[in-house]
Amino acid sequence: VFTDQSGWQGDFTLDYNYMASYWGTYSSNHVELALPYYVPLIDYYPHGMRSAAAKSCSGLSLPAHIGPWGSAGSTGDAWQGTGAGDWGQNMDGVFSATLFVLHWESTHDVAFLRDMGFEFCRDTLALYQCLMNRTQDGGYINLRDTNGECGYTGFFPGGDNPACMLPNVQYVNSFIRRIAAALPSMARALGVAVDPQWLDIALHQVPLPSTTINGTDKKVY
Repeated sequence: VFTDQSGWQGDFTLDYNYMASYWGTYSSNHVELALPYYVPLIDYYPHGMRSAAAKSCSGLSLPAHIGPWGSAGSTGDAWQGTGAGDWGQNMDGVFSATLFVLHWESTHDVAFLRDMGFEFCRDTLALYQCLMNRTQDGGYINLRDTNGECGYTGFFPGGDNPACMLPNVQYVNSFIRRIAAALPSMARALGVAVDPQWLDIALHQVPLPSTTINGTDKKVY
């Protein structure tokens, strides 16, 4: 509990805040304390699939905010046709999925994978299997995210404000790679087919954007 007054109508913010509350449970070997984290995300699943469809994709798309019991949060969502939805951050799903990966890697709990973990990770990555473009040399490039919260107001069909979109956002690429790299071991543990594109994405995302500092040859990302 951080304050006596909850902001943003008390909903769950999926571009950092909600996840951060649970990060310490994995490294401290108290994974059971993270179990409440998954419930609102799974409850939102039917709407998340509708939002992906609104973006002409399969899989699962999450907005910047969700509420409890499968309700949309204060930002609305693409499936509703109202609100700013994901604030230009298609990554809310794969970011949320990184904690499912942490749970699996911390416990190797096959029942967790079967009940929720595998499906959630598979379907959040499926959104990017639809959204990402291929370069001439076969790399994967993401042109459908922004590097912060953008487009707070107004509804944009398909969920994306064109003014917000930036190519190859670094931290989004890390979430995509994290989920893509983890999915094969999850699938093998369950005895289900491994999509060869998962590993292809993990190995062949385009290089992160970089520059040099103050006229030196020191590279930064």
